[in-house]
Amino acid sequence: MQKGVEQDVVERILRDAERLGLRVRALCLIGYPGETRQELQQTLDFLVTYQQALASAAITPFLLLRRSPLGQDPARFGVTLLPDPLPRAERLRSVLPASWPDQPSPAALQDALQWAVERLGPRFVAMSSGPSLAHAMIHHSVLARGWPKAAPTLPIVID
Repeated sequence: MQKGVEQDVVERILRDAERLGLRVRALCLIGYPGETRQELQQTLDFLVTYQQALASAAITPFLLLRRSPLGQDPARFGVTLLPDPLPRAERLRSVLPASWPDQPSPAALQDALQWAVERLGPRFVAMSSGPSLAHAMIHHSVLARGWPKAAPTLPIVID
């Protein structure tokens, strides 16, 4: 997905947040174009490994949003738009029908979610219908300008 942050940095942030008593909610997309089954499993394994450092997790299937970077240029990401049965004038939906190589089936995504719920518990895992507009805007900003540079770290002193 090219989020611009390495896993070891995320792990350090989670450990620091846990040490400071900060609650962290993980937001995970599954079924992202190009994601392998192994990568999907690694995401779920990460949640199991760091469950103690997380307050909860949202696991949501990838949806191709019309105004997202992928929705604006799907071919660049190996995504093929599917024909829309509605006439153009009647298309108000923000999610585009699409396919891509090795796209997981809805049943495979449901199985992955069920696996996570069995290991993490239903109260820990919440599934939403997809990313919010705010998430799409943040993703577009990061894609356009890059991930913000980290400020120099200062030692945290707790009295």
